[in-house]
Amino acid sequence: MSAFVVRQDDQKKRGFEAPSNRYGIKPGRHCDRVDRSNGFEKELLKKL
Repeated sequence: MSAFVVRQDDQKKRGFEAPSNRYGIKPGRHCDRVDRSNGFEKELLKKL
């Protein structure tokens, strides 16, 4: 069971910068670094 436990500060050590989103939510501990968005936030931020 301990093999599945990921420390909370592990994401900070990986150096992964999360893609920006409109809510400012940071990736969780199970983030696999794949951007699965449809591009809405990126287009919205371009217009602003």
